Amino acid sequence: MKHENFYTSPAEVLDRAPSKLKLDYRKCRRAQKICDTLLETQCQKIIDLYRECDTLTVAQTATELCIDEDTAQQHLADLRRIDVLTTECRDREVYYHFSEARLAAIIDFSLDLSEIMP
Repeated sequence: MKHENFYTSPAEVLDRAPSKLKLDYRKCRRAQKICDTLLETQCQKIIDLYRECDTLTVAQTATELCIDEDTAQQHLADLRRIDVLTTECRDREVYYHFSEARLAAIIDFSLDLSEIMP
């Protein structure tokens, strides 16, 4: 019995696809930015911290991770850009909140994507 290769390359899929199929490169770039952010070690530490604490300020985040506030601010901004964190202003402080639902959606997407890779 002959075994067939079930992997289909993206080029083969596009060759067989209707001519109206368009690849949205901006969405691909957005997906890449999401993955790049989640692969950063400090962002992973921040996610782990926020899963425990849920709501923190920049200063609290920096103190917990033993990093300077500028570094914490940059990583928090990166996570906010991909909607893993949201913000709320109270008095003169900005509080960051963790979105478990958003992270779960990203993880589900990445698992689906990994299933089509060889």
